[in-house]
Amino acid sequence: MRVLLDTNVVLDVLLRREPWARDSANIWQLVDDESIVAYVTATTITDIHYVATRLTDRSKAMEAVRLCLAAFRVATVDRACLERTIQLRDRDFEDDLQLACAESVNANAIRTRDQGGFPESKVLIWTPKECIGRVRSQPRIACFSNSSDLPSSVKPDRMDSSVSIAICDPAFLR
Repeated sequence: MRVLLDTNVVLDVLLRREPWARDSANIWQLVDDESIVAYVTATTITDIHYVATRLTDRSKAMEAVRLCLAAFRVATVDRACLERTIQLRDRDFEDDLQLACAESVNANAIRTRDQGGFPESKVLIWTPKECIGRVRSQPRIACFSNSSDLPSSVKPDRMDSSVSIAICDPAFLR
């Protein structure tokens, strides 16, 4: 599952903003567990640097950027995204840019605290809690080198001679 993280969600963790930091930190755990592929926009990275520099110092701001680059994929902000942003014509250019970038990376959802900022979105808009709940309830695909590696409780629908694929209850893979 691909999720684009709105800037506010990332800043909640980096700046330990309560009461949102815990739910937002859980998203980082989903990335670490490879339960999701998380994207941030290139402009999110510059915004994080700017805000962190203003509230702390340049050294901590650079560390925040490094953390984000290590954890997340970066959605490019190019001419096509900017033109798509202009076409959206909603109230907030920055939110529209987030949406255009989410579309460009084929994100399943945008994870944000600002659900009202995306009124015309065809991409799902999830709060931090919704995102965690939905990701954890999704079936997962597990690949095994051969069928003898499959746990006895897993019954795959189809077997291939080289790789066994099983759609599993999410609890099985935790």
